[in-house]
Amino acid sequence: MDTKTFDTAELLEMKEQIALLKSKLEKETIVNDTMLRRVLNDKARPLKTMGLGKTLACFLAVPLMLWCNWFLGMSMLFTIVTIVYLSFAFIYTYITHRDINRMDLMNDDLVGVGEKVAKLKRRYSSWVLYDIPLVLCWLAWFFYERKNAGLSSENLDAALNGVLIGGTIGLIMGVMRYRKVQRVANDVLQQIKEMKEDIK
Repeated sequence: MDTKTFDTAELLEMKEQIALLKSKLEKETIVNDTMLRRVLNDKARPLKTMGLGKTLACFLAVPLMLWCNWFLGMSMLFTIVTIVYLSFAFIYTYITHRDINRMDLMNDDLVGVGEKVAKLKRRYSSWVLYDIPLVLCWLAWFFYERKNAGLSSENLDAALNGVLIGGTIGLIMGVMRYRKVQRVANDVLQQIKEMKEDIK
């Protein structure tokens, strides 16, 4: 009878130790998940801020185009088309980043987050396919407008140099931004993949 009591007491103690160990493991898993999600959140932060910067740039370019129309003698059609293009870029950027800005990486489902990031990455790639030909057409039209505006050769040279310098800077910044978005999106998707493998 004494051995049964001893076995029961030992068994109860072992069950308590197992329950304590399970509790510690669950807490550690939660801590690890929280830490991984913080890392993921830090990696995804540039995706949120880049959308805001691009949206702001499109928004500020509209008054600049109105000023250019008045100061440089651009045609009203050119100005309207440019403003429509900038408005479309503004809306497209807002829609592209809307899901990313609403993400709560600390609580959202990893599969859903991965789908949103992959969607953002696809939309950036699609935008580049359409944006480059549109910008090239816009530049050709701009040069045509400048040539037919009846400006003196000095003013024409200054306007063309301004567009070439600004266009070059814009191209470099655009390529850098595109590459950064793709790199950050790839990093986030890789982090999500690793986190899902850790969960399994």
